[in-house]
This record gives sequence, structure tokens and C-alpha cells, in this order.
Amino acid sequence: MRSLSFKAGLVYAIAFLLAGVGHAEIRLKLGPRKGVEVKEVSPGISELSVNGPSPHFWSEPVPAAFNPNVHQAISFEYFSPTGVDSLSLRYRQTDGTMTFGGSAPIPLAETWQPFSIDFSGTDPLPPGDDPKLRFHFSLTYNPKLNLRIRNFKVRALNSAAVSYTHLTLPTKRI
Repeated sequence: MRSLSFKAGLVYAIAFLLAGVGHAEIRLKLGPRKGVEVKEVSPGISELSVNGPSPHFWSEPVPAAFNPNVHQAISFEYFSPTGVDSLSLRYRQTDGTMTFGGSAPIPLAETWQPFSIDFSGTDPLPPGDDPKLRFHFSLTYNPKLNLRIRNFKVRALNSAAVSYTHLTLPTKRI
């Protein structure tokens, strides 16, 4: 991998700055699920546990304010005494194909911790004009999983992520 060209880096910097105009973040709601039980433990806090094989869940449809050129990270705060081996992000294109957006472990946490998946390097980005757009999340199967989440959203990359992205995006995105 090599760093982005000046022009591509400038585009990301402008997108980051424009994120402050309008909707820098868009709240997401948990949607349909399979193999995952969701309990609302208090307003805005959901507890996820695995109750079947191939556990996965979707967000509700993403609000119309979503702009894939600005909103390029899924984030939430989490509490998990068990941790999660892997959380994978996918999203459906308008032609029905699925695009892999990224995957990361969720470390054990006994206090609220931030978590995010940056999908700015995926190609293609989610369709911004699709009223049926949902994000899909799959979890590694663990019947003892205990995960609480709050502040579930899709947002613009923060300045640290923009700097990191500028250094590490694959060259095919230039």
C-alpha cells in the first residue's frame, strides 16, 4: 500500500470538514435479527446475546440524510465482560449484492468503551440514494456472549481516522 495522492487526500479532508455541515452523524436503530436476542435494558442501551447459529442482525433502514461520501464509519459505545471475537459489517447494493465493509474484534470491556469500523476504503461505498439501505452485522458464534451497546450510529470519520486513512488506503481507491 502507498499513501494517497494530494488530490485524494484533499477530497477526504473536504469531506471531513463538510461533515460538520448538516448531519455529521446519523443515529441507527437495531432491526431484524437471527440468532441474536436483543433486550432494551434502559432507554438507548441494548443488550445482545446469542441464541442460535450464525448470529447476525441488521440496522433499520438508514435515514435519507445518509451521505456515503461523508458518513464512512459505524460506531457505538459498548460494555462486554466477554468480548466478541469478531464483528463484521456488510451492506447491500441496489443490485442485491453484498459488500464487505470490514471486521474487527470487540475487546473485553468492563466500562463503556468506543468502537468503530471505518468502511471508507470499501468499493463500492453504500448506495446513498437507496431508501431500503440497511447495515448488516454478523457476530462470531459464542453462546456466552454478553454485549451492551449505546450511541449506535453511522458518522463521518474523525480527524484521527482521516489521518490514518490518508496513510493506509489501498492504491486502487485513488
